[in-house]
Order: sequence, then C-alpha cells, then structure tokens
Amino acid sequence: MGHELSLFVGTFATLLAIINPFEVLPVYLKMLEGKDAATHRKVAWKACLYALLLSLFFLIFGTLILRLFGVPLSMVRIVGGIIRKRSSAALLNGA
Repeated sequence: MGHELSLFVGTFATLLAIINPFEVLPVYLKMLEGKDAATHRKVAWKACLYALLLSLFFLIFGTLILRLFGVPLSMVRIVGGIIRKRSSAALLNGA
C-alpha cells in the first residue's frame, strides 16, 4: 500500500504543478463575474469533466498515437525535460 500511495501523491503533485489551477482561478472568476452560484458550479463541473475525459483519452490512446507518428517515448521524455528546465530557468530569472 505504501508504494501505491507514494505513486498517487507523486502523480497528483505533478499534475497539480502542470495544470496550476491557482493561476487560472482569476480568469475563471472574471469570466463568471456577476453569474449565480449554480452557473459557477455548472461551468466548474464541465471543466473538470472535460479535463478528466482528455486525460483518460491520452492515458488510453497516448502510446498508440506516439507509435502512429513514430515518436519514441525516450524522445518525449527528453523534450519534457528540456521544457521543464527552460520553465524553471524562466521562473528563477523572473521572466
């Protein structure tokens, strides 16, 4: 059980950092400014549903799509590392 919990926490933290809901929150609130609470809930549920469906789609078909285009997983990992490095450098430099 310890390994599964560790994997879940690591995955959740990674997704939270990538999705960054705190950065999108002001945009969401400005978009729905003046709307009632029911509209807020409806839009939030739709956004969560679409994010879940998109995540499940790529979880199921992601490897197949990469194979279809001939992209090895190692290349995705390398490019992901480069993107993370550039992003962290931009955060450190204040850009």
